[in-house]
Amino acid sequence: MIQLFDGAYKFNQAQGITGVLFYEKQYFAQILEGNGQTVSALWKRIRQDPRHEIIRELSCQNIDKRHFPNWSMRFFGAENIVKYVPQLSDCLSELPEDDVHLLTLMRSVAKIA
Repeated sequence: MIQLFDGAYKFNQAQGITGVLFYEKQYFAQILEGNGQTVSALWKRIRQDPRHEIIRELSCQNIDKRHFPNWSMRFFGAENIVKYVPQLSDCLSELPEDDVHLLTLMRSVAKIA
């Protein structure tokens, strides 16, 4: 896990990609921000990675201002999620089913941490 995160952090920093990564109970949820073509190319790589079993795109949109401008990849595991965003602890086991709630909570982390 640490090796994966370290590689993603370095790649994102070099490519100007910012965002946040949540991990809990074998599920990942990620927000990526950056140049549209760069993010699209990264999203294609993520979708083609054989380590992933189920991949869903919850939202893709142009934004005027980044939510995570200083985070090449901020990582939130279970202990950090509960610490910084306690309201997410109730839906951690439901990450794949609660898309709108998850996106709202992930975006709220930018204001807290």
